Amino acid sequence: MPPASNAFYIESTHDTLIEHTVVFCGIADGGFLYRDDVMVAAAAPSGLAETSCTSFRTDSSNEADTYIERSDELFGARGLKYSILLRDELDEDIDEAADRRGMRRMSKSMPRMIVYRRVGPPVDATVAVVETEAGVREWVDVIGGAFGFDYPTEALRNDLSPPGRILANPAIRLLLASIDGIAVAGGMLYRHKDLAYISNVGTIVHFRNRGVASSLVRYATNLGFDLGATATFLFASHGASHIWEHVGFETISFIHHRVSN
Repeated sequence: MPPASNAFYIESTHDTLIEHTVVFCGIADGGFLYRDDVMVAAAAPSGLAETSCTSFRTDSSNEADTYIERSDELFGARGLKYSILLRDELDEDIDEAADRRGMRRMSKSMPRMIVYRRVGPPVDATVAVVETEAGVREWVDVIGGAFGFDYPTEALRNDLSPPGRILANPAIRLLLASIDGIAVAGGMLYRHKDLAYISNVGTIVHFRNRGVASSLVRYATNLGFDLGATATFLFASHGASHIWEHVGFETISFIHHRVSN
């Protein structure tokens, strides 16, 4: 059952996202991780600011300008741009500091959506968990093809190499959705404490608008509950929240990104 207040889930989903970023950026050699009492900074080997170089403030008492200055220092020393994920309701001071520094806002706010119960099974595609290194490579090809320029296949391949590491991590499940035996969509499920987080959902262009991503999210949601989660969440791209509402998700908050200069 959902709580009387969403505050607990807003905080716990944020914590889960941070841990997901830390794990994801630590899969391959060549990334970096900085963590102290007030912030986390992590980068995967590809060094793409919008997808794999991220900074989080973990203590809201840390002054916003000081936090951004420290982020600039950590990433700048490595010649990297980076993004900050901001909670619309809680990080207004960081937003104002980012404005003063001319940090670009990546997109409109994205809904953070959650579901507290199992949902209907997949109906438009066959979905399975990746269990082999060949499957990881296939997943990379599918996701790289789905995201295209935003996350080039070679960059994604580098960030998830060697494949054996991601298979050995009990918190991560890679998923592939197939039509007539052909993998056409992929996604990732990350389990942290009592929450499951669905990310990196993408469908190859020619198979979109056929319910494939919805089938994958249905499968991932129920898998999260099978693994012991009490709730499963995701971030909806702008204009797509109605798709996940149809599955059973509801919006509890909004987030957006800023990118360094």
